[in-house]
Amino acid sequence: MRNCEIDLTLGRWLRIWWLFHWRIAAGAFVIGVLLLQIGLEEAAAQKACLWAAPWLFLLWSLAVMHMLLHKRYQGFRLALVSEGSPVPAAPGRVLSVWWLYAWRNAVGLLLLSLPQGIAIASDGRYTNHNSAWRVLDVFWTFAVMYVALRKRYRNFRIMLMPA
Repeated sequence: MRNCEIDLTLGRWLRIWWLFHWRIAAGAFVIGVLLLQIGLEEAAAQKACLWAAPWLFLLWSLAVMHMLLHKRYQGFRLALVSEGSPVPAAPGRVLSVWWLYAWRNAVGLLLLSLPQGIAIASDGRYTNHNSAWRVLDVFWTFAVMYVALRKRYRNFRIMLMPA
C-alpha cells in the first residue's frame, strides 16, 4: 500500500485547503441568510437564531470535513489507512481530523489576535491592520491543514492516493 502513496505537493495541499475553506464560507453565508430570514420578526426567534447559528455552523464544518476526506480531487484522493490497509472514513475518524483542525485553528487564531488586542488596549483606539492579520490567518490555517494531513492519528493516518 505504501508504494501507491503520492506526495503532498503545494498544489495538492492548496486544493484540499481551498475546498474546505470555500465550502465553509459558502455554508456560513447560506446559514446566515436563512437565519436572518427566520429571526427578523420576533425577539424570541432572534434569540433562537443566535443560539442555533454556532451549532449549525459546527455541523456544517463537520459535513465539509467529511466531504474533504471523500472527494476525488484532480489526480488524487485522500485515503485513511491503518497498518497499511485502507479504512473507511467513519464518523469517529472524520471527527478526529476535524477536531485537530478546529482546535489548533481556534487557539492559533486567538493567539494571532492578541497583538491587535494589546494595541487596542494600550492605545485606546482601534488600529486597522486587517490585511496583515488576514494574511497571517491564511498562513496559519494553511499550516494547520498540513499538520492535519500529515499527522498519525490514534488508529489511522491520511494518505494521498492516485484518483
